[in-house]
Amino acid sequence: MILKRTHLLLLALLSVGLYAAGPSLEAKRIAVIIGTNYKGNDAGIPPLDLCEADAKLMEQSLKAHGRYDDAKVLLGSMVTASRIQEAMKEVAAKSSADDSVFFYFSGHGTYQRDSNAPNGLRNYIVMFNRPHVSDKELSDWMSGIKGKITFVFDCCFSGGIVQKGRRGVGDIPVAENSPGTVIENGGNDFYFKDAVLIGSSDANETSIEIRGSVNHGVFTYYFAQGLNPANGDLNSDRSVTLYEAFTWSAKRVTDHAKKFNHKQTPQLRGN
Repeated sequence: MILKRTHLLLLALLSVGLYAAGPSLEAKRIAVIIGTNYKGNDAGIPPLDLCEADAKLMEQSLKAHGRYDDAKVLLGSMVTASRIQEAMKEVAAKSSADDSVFFYFSGHGTYQRDSNAPNGLRNYIVMFNRPHVSDKELSDWMSGIKGKITFVFDCCFSGGIVQKGRRGVGDIPVAENSPGTVIENGGNDFYFKDAVLIGSSDANETSIEIRGSVNHGVFTYYFAQGLNPANGDLNSDRSVTLYEAFTWSAKRVTDHAKKFNHKQTPQLRGN
């Protein structure tokens, strides 16, 4: 059985694996990991089953393969706008230019029309209760964070957030028209300057979770495996970059979703 991580009626680093030649010993790796199943919320948000399991899997994978021992985890009813903002403030206070910061969210995603937003749409990650968090708010909250920043979203329409990411200096080396990637340059009104953004689906696609053998969101299930050097070390240099983990997992996500007659195309953009 599958569930879609969406709520259409809502209106209201860069290496993460084992470094072959890593950063200084003083560099920290900091993670903020968020997942909610929305069980018991007061806002009428449809519940999901596996987002909290996704968050726990991502925490385990980052600690096992990326040395992200400084990880703040928000689950269930703890997933609120104020707590996310406070977590990002805490990261800003302790991060430095040499650090790697990893932000992960698993839950519902949605959007609404907004003439003030880039491309006329405002994307949101859905909190346990209102208010929800917009792409612009996330971008604003990250502005004080120093270091190499990664956002990973396992939610419906997450490609809409990814597409609002502005490239920094030094593009990810992907070929033109590569499937599963977003390669256009953003204008000055775009968000998330110098960060890497990864989304579980395209801007007009939903993301699914699968019970049974997978028992996770299909994207997180494969992306977490891609962080393992046994899978994601595509050039055999004993390290796994975000690009390698994405490349290893993206096609597997799309192929597995097809088995359920579902289209899901992970997206990537960044520095």
